[in-house]
Amino acid sequence: SSVSTQSTGNEVIQVGDIQKLSFEKVRALGPFDLVIGGSPCNDLASVNPLKKGIYGGSGLLFFEFFRILSYVQRQEGHVFWLFENVTSMSTDDRTTISRFLQCSPLKID
Repeated sequence: SSVSTQSTGNEVIQVGDIQKLSFEKVRALGPFDLVIGGSPCNDLASVNPLKKGIYGGSGLLFFEFFRILSYVQRQEGHVFWLFENVTSMSTDDRTTISRFLQCSPLKID
């Protein structure tokens, strides 16, 4: 999974693999007002009989979003954020995500 950032102007910088993004790199890219992310839904969607859930496969990328969000919050204090994913995930996966992000999901249809 890759990360992009946009600074003043119209330039978009490809940062690379989120799993390799260090706190130092995040600090160098700041300041941030908004963090947006979403892990691929294939391992979270209830319609996938082979899904691995939040603790397997691409579901693990949620924890990378949380790690980067934590880095930004440590650096900036308050920051706006949005995490997007499928509504048809298991109750356990939804509960885990809500526990880490300290809020309940909002369904936008």
